[in-house]
Amino acid sequence: MKSNLRTFLRSAAFCLAVLWTARTVLPAAEPGPARPPEKLPSAREVIDGHLAAIGGREALLQHQSQHAVGQFEMAAQSISGKLDIQSAQPNKIRIQIELPAVGQILTGFNGEVGWSVDPAMGPRLMTGKQLDQLRAEADFRAPLHEDSKYHSMETVRTTPFAGEECYEVKLARKSGETVIEYYSRTSRLLVGSVLEVETPLGALKSTNTFGDYKKFGGILVPTRTAQKIMGLEQVMKIDSVEFDTVPSSAFDLPAPIQALLEKDK
Repeated sequence: MKSNLRTFLRSAAFCLAVLWTARTVLPAAEPGPARPPEKLPSAREVIDGHLAAIGGREALLQHQSQHAVGQFEMAAQSISGKLDIQSAQPNKIRIQIELPAVGQILTGFNGEVGWSVDPAMGPRLMTGKQLDQLRAEADFRAPLHEDSKYHSMETVRTTPFAGEECYEVKLARKSGETVIEYYSRTSRLLVGSVLEVETPLGALKSTNTFGDYKKFGGILVPTRTAQKIMGLEQVMKIDSVEFDTVPSSAFDLPAPIQALLEKDK
């Protein structure tokens, strides 16, 4: 579920902000007895714990589509507007952002064609790595983290992330991406991720934070997603989520994209 909600973040061009941690020097002390290294749970155990915490694998499998409505904000730039995300099994998605100061931004994948339309760049077809990443992120069952879709999954360590002690899980997707995900040791919920995203400006590192989980249709969904790239932050807030109400026509290609396809024939 979180994968479908975060896909729209690929449309922005940002870079990872650097966080500095203050250190305090303490007087030297006699060393105590050595503690054995902590045994980490497997990546599969961590992910399955998260799935159980949000409602269970079966609860995710029973739905065929999802419609989320909310707000998109870039507070530092005083930009805000409406957000509408529709997604469906097996790998279809349509994201619409309405910004009064900018205009309408659309991104979608209909199972074959990845595309975007925005005031700055006009209509364009996704190709190369951008298309590969959009296809992977549009996978409606991506939150299940099925083993067949990864070269490897590894729990690397425990580490703080977004104020929580987390398991750091490294995922090597068969689509070519390496994603680092952070799962709370206390709640078992996914609280963040770090990955490189392909943009018109090239590959940029993105740090995402997920929070304010609320239950919709028996499933806990993060209603606040923050992304930092290039020192800038954009926030997505979800007000409502409906399941199994999205019509197939929602993923029809816009006329400007159809025109591009006809031109390429």
